[in-house]
Amino acid sequence: MVTREDILKEYNIHVSFKAPPKPDRLNFNKFYWWRRYPVSKSLDKHYSFASKINHGDFNYSPYAFQISYEEQWLADEVAKLRNTIQNWGVLKEKENELRSMCNKRIRKLQDDFTKDERERMYSFKEHLKKECGGTIEQVSEFVDDLAEGTLLEVVEQYKTYLRNKKHEKVDKFFSIFN
Repeated sequence: MVTREDILKEYNIHVSFKAPPKPDRLNFNKFYWWRRYPVSKSLDKHYSFASKINHGDFNYSPYAFQISYEEQWLADEVAKLRNTIQNWGVLKEKENELRSMCNKRIRKLQDDFTKDERERMYSFKEHLKKECGGTIEQVSEFVDDLAEGTLLEVVEQYKTYLRNKKHEKVDKFFSIFN
C-alpha cells in the first residue's frame, strides 16, 4: 500500500507542517481558479501602522502555505490512485493529469506569492519610512540587511538605528573641528 509519505519522498517534497483537509470547491472564477482560499484584505490607509501590523498586513504571504498544501494534496491523490488502479497505463495517464493540473496551480500560486510578497515588503518599507522617518534607501538597507525579529521589534530596532545614524553624522561633523 502506497502512503502519502512515500509519494512526498518520491517527488522530493519536504513538508514542515500538515495541510488542512482539502476544501470543497468554491464558486468557480475563471480569473482565479487556482486559489482555494480567500486572502485577507489589507486595512485601508486610515488605520495606524501598528494596527496594520497586528492585522497581518505585512505578514508572510499566505500563498506560500497554499503551495505546500497543494503539494500535499497531490501526494494524497496520487497515493489514492496508486492504491485503487491496477492497470499501469491508466494509472500513469491519470497520475500525469493530476500532476499537470497541480503544477499549473502551483505555478499560478508562485506567481501570486511573488507579487504579493513584493507588495507587502514595499508597503512595509513605505509605512516604516512614514512612521519613523529616514529615506527609503535607509529603510531598505536596514530591513534587507539588519532587521531581525517580529515586525514590532523591527520597528523599534529601526528607530534605534536612525538615532545611531544621527549621532554618527553629528560626531562626524564635530570631528572636522578637532
